[in-house]
Amino acid sequence: MLQLTYVSKIVSCDKDARKVVVERRAEGGVQLLETKMPCLITMLEGVNEVRRGTIDDSLRAARAEIVTWSAKDAGIAELAKCGLKGSPTIVKKVFAPAPRTERAFFIEPQKTAGDSAEAVIGAIFARQSSLEGDMAKLAGSA
Repeated sequence: MLQLTYVSKIVSCDKDARKVVVERRAEGGVQLLETKMPCLITMLEGVNEVRRGTIDDSLRAARAEIVTWSAKDAGIAELAKCGLKGSPTIVKKVFAPAPRTERAFFIEPQKTAGDSAEAVIGAIFARQSSLEGDMAKLAGSA
């Protein structure tokens, strides 16, 4: 499996050296990292400002003729290589998961944030009894 480094903001990019200097959000602030390409770089929703088209562009788009192509129009001779049947991807089963019978439950807010956090953690461990032991094992191996 290809291992990619996750980063969030490009500071500089050197294509020849195949390196990228990036910022990554971390618990204590922002880390400055240098990584090799290939890597996965994401953008936050506030990075780009959406530009609206003009009214003329909107009217032109509303009047535009939408062209629909058939396989013949697209020059596809072998229909067996088109669509789901022609896809190299094999889908074994498509399904919608069954609705949960279990409902969410409410935890009363406590006097302090720390007490509220303890109440949430306690409820999680009460519902997932093996989780506490697994967490203790992980903490012991760290």
